[in-house]
Amino acid sequence: MSALRAVAEMLEIIRAQWNQPVIVHSGFRCVELNTAIGGSKRSQHLRGEAADFHVHGVPLTEVWEWIWKDSQLSFGQLILEGWRAGAPSWIHLSLGPPWRPTDRSGQVMTWDADSGYHLVGRNHD
Repeated sequence: MSALRAVAEMLEIIRAQWNQPVIVHSGFRCVELNTAIGGSKRSQHLRGEAADFHVHGVPLTEVWEWIWKDSQLSFGQLILEGWRAGAPSWIHLSLGPPWRPTDRSGQVMTWDADSGYHLVGRNHD
């Protein structure tokens, strides 16, 4: 299965949970775009293995916590990020194995511009 299809299948599970549209802010990125927005040189977006999104009408923290604690999705990283005016702007979700090494999979994090990434748990903690 292709990485893009695997990401789309995860997003469909999330869409079905709330029966609301999933709005994708960023999926696959070419190197030039990734560089222009300050993305990591190792970003899974460069390989079509990640998406930044929100679910229309559903609080980001509610979606993020459901993915982490109840969804049974096997993800690489789940990050609540894009903070503006004290609130997150999107969720980053990436694929786990075989696309991301097992020892770096299942990371649940938050991110903000002032303090960077914070690991808050692991998949299904």
